[in-house]
Amino acid sequence: MTTLGHFAKTYRLRARRDRCRESIIPGKLRAKDMPARTEYASHVYDRGGGRFGLLLMFESKRRWGNAKSKLICAGFEIRQDADTEGVALFDPGNVAQARLAFTLARIRPRPELSQEQRRALLSRLANARGLRNGPEKTQVQAKFSTQPEETGQGGRPGLIRWRAPSNPIEVPRSRRFT
Repeated sequence: MTTLGHFAKTYRLRARRDRCRESIIPGKLRAKDMPARTEYASHVYDRGGGRFGLLLMFESKRRWGNAKSKLICAGFEIRQDADTEGVALFDPGNVAQARLAFTLARIRPRPELSQEQRRALLSRLANARGLRNGPEKTQVQAKFSTQPEETGQGGRPGLIRWRAPSNPIEVPRSRRFT
């Protein structure tokens, strides 16, 4: 019997937990009139008994009807059939059914990285972490001083222009916004 975690690892997918703490593999397909929560998107879940469920949510009856006909032709069992959404059960061991489920729910596998790409990403991550965990204080050029110039822009009276100081100041790390 296949678990959802093993199934996700086999197809390089990302399993998550919804608000009910159940494991699902979420897809990108989402009806616009539904809330932006994980469980309201189309997803694959473990139905039990060695079968997985595919929840599809569409905005129109026509799209659900087209998807339903594809599912029936591929051997899925339709368990819930509403106007614009439905649930279909499939065998996780059947590669064709799994691929069709991913296509309809818009579930994309994670890219497979070569060792060279993996090393490059890890070095970029190490550099970013090194910059973030750098020295406690950093020299930053101040944008504006607190002393205004007496003459305004264009020599017109009444306008005040702020002048940047010539020396950098020390700003503690906790006071920076970046």
